[in-house]
Amino acid sequence: MGVPLGSRNLVQVSMNLTDFEQTPLHRVFEAVRVEAGRYGVPIVGSEIVGLIPKKALEMAAEFFLRCENFHPDLVLENRLAEATTTGGIEEFLLALAAPLPTPGGGSAAAAAGAMAAALGAKIATLSARPGYDYEADRRYLASAIERDSAAYLAVVAAYKIPKLERAPLVEEALHGAATVPLEVAERAFHLAAQLDILRHAAPAKFASDVESACALAAAAIAGAEATVRINLPAIHDQAFREEIEARLRALQ
Repeated sequence: MGVPLGSRNLVQVSMNLTDFEQTPLHRVFEAVRVEAGRYGVPIVGSEIVGLIPKKALEMAAEFFLRCENFHPDLVLENRLAEATTTGGIEEFLLALAAPLPTPGGGSAAAAAGAMAAALGAKIATLSARPGYDYEADRRYLASAIERDSAAYLAVVAAYKIPKLERAPLVEEALHGAATVPLEVAERAFHLAAQLDILRHAAPAKFASDVESACALAAAAIAGAEATVRINLPAIHDQAFREEIEARLRALQ
């Protein structure tokens, strides 16, 4: 809708955006700017009436700022909110130190991998070497911290079922307890390969960060593999065990 603003000698283009992901703010702004430009008219400003999702502004910032490797996790408030929600590293370490079954070695391996990916993201950004999505690895491995604990607790719950009924449920739960750390090991393995590339490409001033990231990725692989192997002897499905062993061999 075009609205003349006579007192300001302007014309306002007004619209409702009902799906900002399908029709983002920057696309609308640029379309109006191009059409106005055909008549020699510049845009002097824009106005938002009502509330706007934060993601809509992040999408516009990515477009207009031309930020390389931009991701919502780069927004300080997003990271602070995430830390508040998850309880932070101190809460995890206290849980890890507690004399309880979970979190255990598998969760610690996933955490090591997540830290390796976080360092990779930092180094890639600071050295202006975008291309690999370290943030995707960080999020995946961070989520695996809880997934590994949940997989173990599923095994414990299955063993509490009456003996005559529990066999298939225990087998299914053991499959999960082996699969989650295997996926962590595989993700950390590919992450380690990318970090090795970064090791040779990043400036020397980032050497200690890269070495720390590589060491953490290696620890993630080793810890996750150990978690897989401790579950294998209890699994009766031979085909599944052979598949797991083959995937483990691929990580050597």
